[in-house]
Amino acid sequence: MLAHSACPANQTTPFTPSRNFGRSLAALTPELFGRALRMARSPQIAEDLVQDVFLSALTQLPGLRTAAAFRGWLFAIARNRAVDFHRRLRPAAGGAN
Repeated sequence: MLAHSACPANQTTPFTPSRNFGRSLAALTPELFGRALRMARSPQIAEDLVQDVFLSALTQLPGLRTAAAFRGWLFAIARNRAVDFHRRLRPAAGGAN
């Protein structure tokens, strides 16, 4: 999946961006879109969520410790973005009277 420099199994090496980042995103896009669609129930909103996930992943990439965690990390971002989306839709508790 994502290539990174060889290291001992018990040592983590920070993940660094490479050309494989784009390929990995492309490979996961259909599954990400499917999950976003199930969470958002709108193709347009799902597309927006996936795009937001990609932007977030790109900006947070330096925090990813290992390439092996990439898929789970990316789907966690997607879940968090969907939760944020639903929170914005929900009226504030105890709204103004």
